[in-house]
Amino acid sequence: MRKNILKKALLILIAGLILFSISAQAISPEEIEADLLYMRELLEEVHPNIYHTTSKEVVEPFQRDLIAQLYEKDEYTLLEAYQKLASLAALFRDGHTQVFFPQDKWNDYLAVGGTIFPLRVELEDEVLTLKNILTEEKLPEGSQLLAINGILAERIKNDMLAVLSYESKVFGARLMSNNFSRLLWALFDIEGPFAIKYRAPGEREETVTLQGLQEDQLPARTAEQPYKLDFISAETALLVINSVPVEMNEDYFNFLEESFKEIKEQEINHLLIDMRNNGGGSTYQFNEVFHYLTDTPYRSFSRVDTRYSRPVLARHQPWHSQIYYRFLNLIRGDDIYKSEPGLTHPPENDYRFSGQTYLLVGPATFSAAADFAALCQDYEAARIVGQETGGLPTSYGDSFFFELPNTSLQGRSSYKYFVRPGGQETSSGVIPDQEIDINKDYPEILATIKSK
Repeated sequence: MRKNILKKALLILIAGLILFSISAQAISPEEIEADLLYMRELLEEVHPNIYHTTSKEVVEPFQRDLIAQLYEKDEYTLLEAYQKLASLAALFRDGHTQVFFPQDKWNDYLAVGGTIFPLRVELEDEVLTLKNILTEEKLPEGSQLLAINGILAERIKNDMLAVLSYESKVFGARLMSNNFSRLLWALFDIEGPFAIKYRAPGEREETVTLQGLQEDQLPARTAEQPYKLDFISAETALLVINSVPVEMNEDYFNFLEESFKEIKEQEINHLLIDMRNNGGGSTYQFNEVFHYLTDTPYRSFSRVDTRYSRPVLARHQPWHSQIYYRFLNLIRGDDIYKSEPGLTHPPENDYRFSGQTYLLVGPATFSAAADFAALCQDYEAARIVGQETGGLPTSYGDSFFFELPNTSLQGRSSYKYFVRPGGQETSSGVIPDQEIDINKDYPEILATIKSK
């Protein structure tokens, strides 16, 4: 009995120390301002065109107001500093230019029994809708969120989107949904219980108070496989690719070879490749999939602009290359190099698929995964089905990572500009050849595709 009491007391003490460390880290307005100025200067130096979407005339007054607001308080927590710094980075509307959320603080909060908002919130047509995440029903499905603990849904939506970096609205909506619980805690200091004001479909406004969920109360998640092969029918194979390795990976190459070998042996006529939830990775690894779909010579991008700034050269180039590029920069008066990659010829392949390929994409298809969708579309290697990709196939990318000197928050900036293979410099994601509901099961998705 006495041991149990001591054990509980120790756990309470540890929890208190962790919570104290979360809230006690005081950061001065001067330190945050210094990080803001440091980051702005770094982004201007590294990014090929930091004002591509938001002009300097918009950024300047935003930054001045942000700095003026800093001096309304004497000190800030790390989470408050994150909100200020992330909002400036997000203003540039580049999915590869951002200040990262301090995930370790959220982990500490959960470790001591911190509670999570007990519903999933999705942004649909500018409205926040509620989805139950537990088996027992809590609210009518599809109810509209109006407020949480007296904070209006419109403010919650706007403040969350303001710290998230994205180009397309569909990807911003997905980011907000996936990060809703931790942003609700970080931006509004809401820990539960949660007084939820909502409107059920076709009904009047209601309010319900729900307790938060601790991490171990969340529905058990099945470990997501990065890639797998399955068969929907005797003539249709399913290749799910949720992620690809960033570096060279023999297991991944072996998986592709064995999968397409089996597809050929099974005499499959239809192949559905699912990249709905693929957030990107290495273009080279995606191209390995492409080699199994066509023997057409290709280029992943029609043009690549690289900015060889001093920070990028120092980080990514050996000393002799640094001297070479700096000399060229001086002679040319410009540090951006435009290149048009040559054609790549797919290697000989005994297991190349010759049937009909469908590539399933959606708002969570981002970065190199969206580039792969554009590659397949521009070279007609697959029929693109689903919904517009969250990533833009013509966009800024390849990340230069940095740490802010005073807050130690981590961030990144694009330092390249990629133009899709077909040469279209558009501001949209990959538009499917056939738009379909991506939230159905595979047989229904396949039936919808084939019916059209």
